[in-house]
Amino acid sequence: MPLCMSETYFASPIQTLSESIKDPGQDWITAHDLVEAYNVLSARIRFHIHDILMVDNPLPSLAIFKGQSSQIAECISRDLERLLPSPFESDHVGRSYYSDGSLSSDELYNATNNATLCHHALRFMTDIFTFQSLYSNFTSRLCKFLPNESYCFAF
Repeated sequence: MPLCMSETYFASPIQTLSESIKDPGQDWITAHDLVEAYNVLSARIRFHIHDILMVDNPLPSLAIFKGQSSQIAECISRDLERLLPSPFESDHVGRSYYSDGSLSSDELYNATNNATLCHHALRFMTDIFTFQSLYSNFTSRLCKFLPNESYCFAF
């Protein structure tokens, strides 16, 4: 039996994403852990896409996407929003992207981590929307959580 047939094939990275919802301060699950979870999900989907596409019935391993779709959508939305500064935070008041002020080392570190995390969340989201067997579990839920309706496409 191919690995992608196992019900637990995607379980570990999805569990990491789900657990991160309970850890908003990133005390236990870091941005690096989230990047790794998105990366593993994308890599596994892309590696086994032939198996996923060629099967008439949904693979047992894809059932977890249906069961965890709300949590996954919430994580993707949260991680896409990390790049968007809140206009209500005091440290952003009066600051412009066109100003000459340079970022501190901590700000640069956080910006780099957030950009990397956003990149991997977007890549995973494109994997979902590329394959019908995946997006059929998400379409309405994922669009509900996305920060901007322009991310949603009609399939």
